[in-house]
Amino acid sequence: MRRAPSPAPHLLGLALALSAGSAGFDDKSAEENEDGPGSDGDDGSDGGDGSDGGDGSDGGDGSAYDLPDLTSGLSSDPDCYGYDGVDVTGATAFFYGEYFPNSSGGWSGQERWILYANDAWKAAGVDDCEVVWIVQATEGDTGACGACSVGLEVSASIDPSQTTCPETLWEDPTDQQWTSAYGVAVSGDQTSWYYAASGTYLGAGGVDGEAFNYLTEQTCQYF
Repeated sequence: MRRAPSPAPHLLGLALALSAGSAGFDDKSAEENEDGPGSDGDDGSDGGDGSDGGDGSDGGDGSAYDLPDLTSGLSSDPDCYGYDGVDVTGATAFFYGEYFPNSSGGWSGQERWILYANDAWKAAGVDDCEVVWIVQATEGDTGACGACSVGLEVSASIDPSQTTCPETLWEDPTDQQWTSAYGVAVSGDQTSWYYAASGTYLGAGGVDGEAFNYLTEQTCQYF
């Protein structure tokens, strides 16, 4: 269920040092206004606390970094109820991602699929919930995103201990483990995120040092 995982937008890579990532951020900050809004209707990610980020220097919880709280105040959209007046089980959905530098020269963090259940889904016994993945990233190519200075090659694995949504939403192996490639445009303390392969807009967030996060626009998901 996660962003329709497929080999096309998801590329796994391993290797560059954190110094390469630092250079990318510095270059972009100097250029400033290269980021740009957009919308691809694709799901993005959701809210976290950085508990899986960090490299030990910040206690492993991201506390050394001052990222914006992108998930504060998120709420369900009353339009996500169904089609043509017919109630359908579903939710208002967001994707949130956060990445913190780690001791391997890359980034660690998590991505979350935040779901605010509509009345029909609640009546079926499901409440608001999240699907959580632990992510590892290395510096990669920015691909089709000409405005991006940082490229991330990401691998993710489901975290059942933090996941609260029904297993039917993440039981498929391609949802439990996936890879993706992002391009990140940095302007001051702001970031704009794109899929590297297509240059399609994903979401926006903040940056502090080499730590950064993003949140997608809301979408309606029906199950």
